[in-house]
Amino acid sequence: MAAFDEAGFQFRTGLVPQPIKDGVRQPAVMEQTVFFYPTQKDLAQRFISEFPILIDRTFNTNRLRIPFIQLIGIANTGKSFPATFSFAVSESKHAFDFIFETVDILIFTNQNVARPSVIIADQAAGLIASIPTSLPDIPLQFCDWHCAENIRKRLAKNGYKKDERDRVMEKVGQYIKTEEEYLVEVQRGALCHHLNPEEVAYIDTYWRQKERQALCCYTRLLPNLGLFRITAC
Repeated sequence: MAAFDEAGFQFRTGLVPQPIKDGVRQPAVMEQTVFFYPTQKDLAQRFISEFPILIDRTFNTNRLRIPFIQLIGIANTGKSFPATFSFAVSESKHAFDFIFETVDILIFTNQNVARPSVIIADQAAGLIASIPTSLPDIPLQFCDWHCAENIRKRLAKNGYKKDERDRVMEKVGQYIKTEEEYLVEVQRGALCHHLNPEEVAYIDTYWRQKERQALCCYTRLLPNLGLFRITAC
């Protein structure tokens, strides 16, 4: 942490207490750190407060293979900027709780600055579990690129040939980009027409409940600056 301090970062660390061994308490183990430059904080307070915040995750960026999580904002130039970084040993609810708590303390609420208006992210289980308790009043919007990729990977895993996947993914794109609510059933039906019964059940049970967070006809109503995906995608 001395390196962060010397470089001028603001940061907060999550430490795990260790048991007492031979009468001596062992040093705590760091499981997470959240950090940013003061300039990033200024940008976040100006351009993320009451505006969208995007959350992206990157893997295998370091020799320890610790996930690297970025919180991203959109400046008035339309360009994205990294607002906050975090290294965490896992992507659990606890890890995202710590991130959201940290930015609330150091950037937003405790600094008398309004929180973001909407979160745009992928479907990380820990993130989805964290938001109802950490940021209960902020809507979660799913990145349309990640939505499509989730379906693409499932098709490949379940044995669809490339030409079959291409046909289905064309329908997936139309489904996700549905512009009017009355067309949702039509576009979902057109997609399911190209799927086997197992995949139809998957769409029906898994995606129908997420449509309001993923389909264009719903997400375009959110205060998201017209964004439908994480800009790094």
